[in-house]
Amino acid sequence: MSNVKATIEDVKKEIEDAFENVKYPGDEHLLHPRSYDSSEVEDFQGKHWKSWKELPREIINSNHSTLCFLSPEAYPFFLPAYMIYGLEDPPDSNVLMFTVYNLTAPAPSLHSIRSIPSRSALRLRKPLPLLT
Repeated sequence: MSNVKATIEDVKKEIEDAFENVKYPGDEHLLHPRSYDSSEVEDFQGKHWKSWKELPREIINSNHSTLCFLSPEAYPFFLPAYMIYGLEDPPDSNVLMFTVYNLTAPAPSLHSIRSIPSRSALRLRKPLPLLT
């Protein structure tokens, strides 16, 4: 296994560990209160998710911009699935682009990395090398 691949696997493990106890907030708590279009979260409703790991890649890919419409309760539940998908996806992926933007967007965004409960667990022990 190459060093980059091993590092990606390490980061994925850290993400999994950081978010392993985040519970699904329920369908009624998916949409951010400042969002007005419930169609942005309809693919996530009615699934009774037990874990974010159940989120199919097809739903992530077809809802690549949905993170910014999620409530503060739903955001940390779905975020790790998007982060891991972004690590595994091609660098020009919409999922990767929107996830990175969502994690680094300047205020006033609906979310930021500072607002999620597991933020301290996401401080990586070593930097991820640039993938070129």
